[in-house]
Amino acid sequence: MERQQAEGHVRHAQSRSGSFGRGRLVSTFSVRHRAGLDVAFVLDGAKGDFQIGMGAASEDYSSVMSLGVDSREGRLRAVGHWTVDGRAERLTARIVLHDRGLIVVEATPLPLAKRPRSLKCWSFLRQDGVDHHSDVIGLVAPELASLPPVTLRTYPPR
Repeated sequence: MERQQAEGHVRHAQSRSGSFGRGRLVSTFSVRHRAGLDVAFVLDGAKGDFQIGMGAASEDYSSVMSLGVDSREGRLRAVGHWTVDGRAERLTARIVLHDRGLIVVEATPLPLAKRPRSLKCWSFLRQDGVDHHSDVIGLVAPELASLPPVTLRTYPPR
């Protein structure tokens, strides 16, 4: 994902802030651990073809990451991308849990050395041409507690 696209996602999410918690995407949780990142999407009624994802960008958009799931014809596929200083990388992503109302995606490896100090985050479910947004609740695994914290700001702010 390029800087311009990430900025567009942030602007779009800001314009839709009134729909938080009232769509098919109820909430999004991210858990950073030593090996990578787990993202849990809590859903209410997403069936058929859809795209779901969480994006995060550093304050200056020099680092932009997206992680999510594409659902087509009943098949789920995990997808992940990370762009740092204009260089795009594919993230190794896999679905670790799929249950009614919950999809958990893991991205590993995700090097701690490249993590920014502050992140702007957004989360969306796109189905039938309509976007549903949720807040992003960020958690850190206990083994990372000694690292400097990363400020996580959901965009749009609640």
